[in-house]
Amino acid sequence: MKPLVLTFFFLITFLDSYFYGQGLEEYQFYFEPLIIPSILIYYLISSRKKNPLILLAFLFVWVGDLLLLIELSHVFLQWAVFLNHVYTSLGDMKIHGIVYGLTLSAFGSIAIMELLRKVSRKNFLLILGLLVFSVRDVFLTYNKKYFNEDVFTFSIPILHGIGFFIIIKAMLYFEQEINSSYNRRSYIKI
Repeated sequence: MKPLVLTFFFLITFLDSYFYGQGLEEYQFYFEPLIIPSILIYYLISSRKKNPLILLAFLFVWVGDLLLLIELSHVFLQWAVFLNHVYTSLGDMKIHGIVYGLTLSAFGSIAIMELLRKVSRKNFLLILGLLVFSVRDVFLTYNKKYFNEDVFTFSIPILHGIGFFIIIKAMLYFEQEINSSYNRRSYIKI
C-alpha cells in the first residue's frame, strides 16, 4: 500500500508542478489539494501512533495550500488588519504568512532542539525538509511580491511536496525510535 500511496504522491506533485510551470493554474485546483492528503495517508499507514500535533500540522499546511490556490480578495483579508504592522511587506498574503509561519516555526523549533541535542539521520531529515519547504516559500514570495510574475515555476510545487514528505519521513523515524526504545524496555521488564 505504501508504494501505491508514494506513487500517487509523486505523480500529483509532478503534475501540479507541470501545470504551474506551463501557466495552467486552473488545473492545479485538481491536483494541489491532493498533495497534503496523500502525504497524510502515507503518514497514517506508516505510523503506529498518530501524533495529534503532526495531524494539526497537516491541517495547517493544507489550509495554507488552499488559501494560496484561491486568490483571496482584499475584502476577505481585511479581518487580518491587526497584522499590518508585522506583515506590511506581505500585503494580501498576510494570512498565508501566518499559517505557514506558525507551522514552520513549530517544526523549526523542534528540529533545532533535536539537532542540537543529537545529530542523527532523523534530525538531519527534519532540518533538510524544513529548509526545502522554506526555500519553496521564499520562491513563492519572490514570485508574488518581488517579480510580480512567476519566475520560479516548476520548482515551487516540487519543493512543497518533497519538503513536506521529508519532514514526515523524519517524524516517522522519531516514532520508530520511540517505539523501539519502548519495546526494549518492555522486553527487559519481562
